[in-house]
Amino acid sequence: MDAFIDTNILIYAMELHPTFGEKALKILEQVDRGSIKGYISTLVLLEVCWYIEASGNIDEMKNALDNIEDSRLETIEIQHSDIRGALEMKTHHKEIDLNDLVHYQAMKRRGITDIFTNDSHFKRLEDIKPHFKEYFYQQHGVTGA
Repeated sequence: MDAFIDTNILIYAMELHPTFGEKALKILEQVDRGSIKGYISTLVLLEVCWYIEASGNIDEMKNALDNIEDSRLETIEIQHSDIRGALEMKTHHKEIDLNDLVHYQAMKRRGITDIFTNDSHFKRLEDIKPHFKEYFYQQHGVTGA
């Protein structure tokens, strides 16, 4: 399976989130084993750094980037056309954050339809299949929220 890995999955795994941390780690383990071909974007990298900066833990940014670079995640460069396409979509999808629409455009450009996310906005895009809780219920029998 080719799948985009949203920022929240990386943050849940980094922080060992009490509800979603274990599930996020399992996704990333499957990426590193090669059973999921995982993609992120340069915007995801920036969002992770921004989150760490906002948390007041600036020294951890380099460690986070090193860990991501050492993984099997493939990074998609955000292009001008991704931003332009997101801006055009924003008029019809005001409820979806611009960054999420940029991720969507990058996914679409690469032919990726699956995304691991805990962001409900992606459910509003008809040609995207969001996975997170459902994936673990079906594949791993992990229970929880």
